[in-house]
Order: sequence, then structure tokens, then C-alpha cells
Amino acid sequence: MSGGRQTPPPSLRDSGRLAVEWSRLRLSVGDVAPVEVTELTRTDDNVLKVKFASGAGDRFDHVYLYAFCPDQEKGFLSAPAYRQDKRLTLLLPDLFAGHEVHVYLMVASRDGRWSHSVYAGVVAEGEVIGKNNGGERKADVGPLDELAEEVVLERPGDSDVDKGAGG
Repeated sequence: MSGGRQTPPPSLRDSGRLAVEWSRLRLSVGDVAPVEVTELTRTDDNVLKVKFASGAGDRFDHVYLYAFCPDQEKGFLSAPAYRQDKRLTLLLPDLFAGHEVHVYLMVASRDGRWSHSVYAGVVAEGEVIGKNNGGERKADVGPLDELAEEVVLERPGDSDVDKGAGG
């Protein structure tokens, strides 16, 4: 053992927090067929919309969306949509406004098995990422449309968010 100061591994930032390669992070692992994300949208009013190709699998498999905000160190898991719905919408908490959000989709079968999670991407407010625009970010997204056709979840209330000592 040497007497000098040891260099921290490259996975640690100066702040002491782990650096995460978000696109490689797995939230679920399994043999259920995953979905393929075709479009990821975050509107200026903090609504997250994901469109996906259903892929192979039971049309009644449940698809979950997980949104994580590293700046706030908080994440939210949606209620499920059916694979056949091919879309999912989540109203993000006000706490996420102005911060980038990493988005994942996971599929659960009726018998409790899971797919590998799929990283949909990272979005800021007013951005679209998807196959229709070559995976490039596109700004100036309008308010949520087609609301009646989508699975809409309520915005988490203040009781769901830690306000910290000062709030």
C-alpha cells in the first residue's frame, strides 16, 4: 500500500456523486419483448409524451414510463398503458420544470415477467426526439394535442415531492 493520495475512479465526479451513462442504465431486465420508441416529446407545459411501436408480444402487456430528473434527484413511474395503445403520456411535476429529464420504457407481461428497459432519451421542455426528425432535437413544441386519445396521468401532488428544509 502506497502512502500517497489515491485517485478516485473515473466513475466519480468531483462532487462525490456517481457519473451515470444514462443510455446504458437498465431499470428492468427480462425476456418479454420490449417496445421501440418512435417519438419522445416534452411540451412547454411539462407534459411528457411517448409514442412507441408495439413490437412482438401480447397486446395487453403493460408499458410503463419512468422519468428521472438528475438535477432534482427524483423520478416518477407512470401508471401502465397497454402495448396496443402505442402511446403514453405523463404530466411531470412542477419540480422538473426547466430541467432535463431522462426517459425509460419497460414492459411487464400479465404473468409478471419484464422486458429489458428501453432508454427513450433525454428531453428538455419544448423538445421532440424521434424517428420522424432523424433523432434530432426539435424545439417549439406546442401544448398537448390529441389528449382524448392518450393515456393521461395526473400530475404528482406536492405531498409526493420532498420540499427540503427550506420549503
